[in-house]
Amino acid sequence: MNACRFGHRAAVALICILILAVCIPAVADDFGRLYEGTFPVGSVVLPMNGNQPEAGRLKAYGLAHYVLTHGAYIYRIIQAEGESAFLKTDQHPGGANFFGGPIIVLPKDAAVIQSARDNFFPTVALDTLQAPFYSDKIFPAFGALNIGVVRPLESQPWLGRTDVLLDTMNIPYSVVPAEQVEAGCSALASFDLVVDDCVGWFPFGPPSQVIACFQDLAAAGKEIIFTDLALADLMACFPGMVTVAANAVQGDDQLIDFDFHNNGDFVTQYSGLPSVPLSLHAAGAIMLSVSAGVNIAVDSHSYPGYGYGIAAAYFRVGKGIVEAFAYHPTDQTGLSFDSVYAAAALYGNKFIEGTPAEPRITLAPLTAVNQIGTTHTVTATVFDILGQPKPGVAVTFDVIAGPHSGAGGTGVTGPDGRATFTYTGTTVGEDTIVASFAEQDVERVILHESNKVYKTWTSPPPPAVTTLYQAYPGDSNGGNTSFAGNAGTDGEVISAVPGVLKIVPGDKWRNYVKADPGKPYGIKAVTLLKEIPEFIQCTIWNNLPDVKQRHPSGSIRLWWPLMYEAPGTKWTLQVTWVYIGEYKAHTDTWTWTMEATLDSVKDVVRLFHELPYGTCEVPLISDEILYPQLLTKLQEIKDALPNLNLARAKLLEFEDLVGDHCIYACPLSSMYTDVATGRLGITNTSENPACCKLLVDAEYVGFKLGIFGGSKR
Repeated sequence: MNACRFGHRAAVALICILILAVCIPAVADDFGRLYEGTFPVGSVVLPMNGNQPEAGRLKAYGLAHYVLTHGAYIYRIIQAEGESAFLKTDQHPGGANFFGGPIIVLPKDAAVIQSARDNFFPTVALDTLQAPFYSDKIFPAFGALNIGVVRPLESQPWLGRTDVLLDTMNIPYSVVPAEQVEAGCSALASFDLVVDDCVGWFPFGPPSQVIACFQDLAAAGKEIIFTDLALADLMACFPGMVTVAANAVQGDDQLIDFDFHNNGDFVTQYSGLPSVPLSLHAAGAIMLSVSAGVNIAVDSHSYPGYGYGIAAAYFRVGKGIVEAFAYHPTDQTGLSFDSVYAAAALYGNKFIEGTPAEPRITLAPLTAVNQIGTTHTVTATVFDILGQPKPGVAVTFDVIAGPHSGAGGTGVTGPDGRATFTYTGTTVGEDTIVASFAEQDVERVILHESNKVYKTWTSPPPPAVTTLYQAYPGDSNGGNTSFAGNAGTDGEVISAVPGVLKIVPGDKWRNYVKADPGKPYGIKAVTLLKEIPEFIQCTIWNNLPDVKQRHPSGSIRLWWPLMYEAPGTKWTLQVTWVYIGEYKAHTDTWTWTMEATLDSVKDVVRLFHELPYGTCEVPLISDEILYPQLLTKLQEIKDALPNLNLARAKLLEFEDLVGDHCIYACPLSSMYTDVATGRLGITNTSENPACCKLLVDAEYVGFKLGIFGGSKR
């Protein structure tokens, strides 16, 4: 028989392996958290007992593993010895007892398991629920274990046969040479379940780096199986847990009666005969005793030579579970199916245990960016073990890191399983937030924690700037037309209108306060600052001081005509306020800036051609020959772009045209005259500096467009 068998000479030399000291503590713990839930009609049942024909009993483990590898979930109903699940199914409409931990797949994944059965596991029987089924002992599996079988690189006749069992069940695995493990634990890093198959490192024991590797794997939550003579490796890695004897069967291979114990956990689900004979090898190993933290799954009270022997045991180390088997399922060939199934069942349970459950609580959004002074809301969603939203759950939210560390709150999930938490950011930086809820398990309170989410708080950006112009295109909607005598009317008189900055504060400056509409607030101060730039030409604006107005000590001017405001002039309004009952002040800022473009200067020319020069009974631009020349010259500048040299020449021509026609008193007539103070032109008085206004507009536009370079000319 090809099994884990050690040579005769070595077997005589090694009579017994005993353990004397404890190095790695193992704490007795539950072996799989159990949940409650109700399976709906249409859920698929995978029987794991006599309802499953013998031809499909071992293949059922392979089918379950296949389902897990293809994105579907399985849920096993955990039963203690003598317990059963009463299910009403298509094949048992009146109901039947299912033993051995039946597996259920939800309707949404029914097509996955049914297709796999039809195509790859035809000997496996499936059934379907006809009535909802509730259980409070559900063990979920959400992903297939990646299995690695460790064995010496050299092919030896006494090697273990875990690979043969996996092949029989149609479960994929990888063989990892022991030499690779000695070279580095990274050889096992990708596996969820590691099998140290007989003979392991027997008889000399694993080197220190291998011992450390197995200890680290278990602590990190990996599952480990040691078989037969590799139980010596178990003792080296986890001393104090078991006492092992090698050369445990004197003479030839023997059949020994063993008792199988269903301890009501995932590891020991079993529905066969309580006592069956198993074939053990001469020169094999058997466990004689275990520590208080070890659970016994298979034992015999009539073990030859020792009286008592333990063939299967398991215990928890860190987050992982370690299992020990002194027998090989494939060595039961030729015995009854009861022996074959019993030997394979506990191995099979481990193969389909599944990866850790999906989070029971999620938190969103994963990332977000807000300005300080605003609020941020995160939403937690709580699920039951079947993936359905769970209402009525108290959720705790905590900011665990960042500028607002220590902040938090609570909420209760609604019918959609969701609860929210909102807080206000006051400091720049990144917060880390988690949500959690507590759930009473069979023996203890379990704390479920969500994924972490991240919130970035930033400073407010510079206040948005509203662009203003001195003049805008305008008309009188047909009510004011020019008259052409016999030709009738000749279009609109009004072609441009003056610009105005009008500030409408609203009650308590509500229009300029970004406070929560539902919270009362008070005004602490309102400030308006007007800043005026300097120019090379027409320096009258250079001598004007900036204007600063403050309320409540003074008044805020709300109406600002823009016709003679210099381009680049900026108004900044700041409103400082505080929520009633709070002390932190908030400031909202609003900014307006005068702008000038070639098109807007055209509007200014049109406006000056229409507005009167005081009581002089002529417009500010009173020269009817000059007026179209100014508009034409502005268009020539625009057409010259992007040729800056040509545009510069045209802009200088415009400036010369304006400068040559500045007038400082009322024209004496509508015709040109030789009297300097009486000719037509562009008004340029202290009250109506239209000529200077066009010159500074031209200067501003020239520098902005790069016509005059990057500095004042």
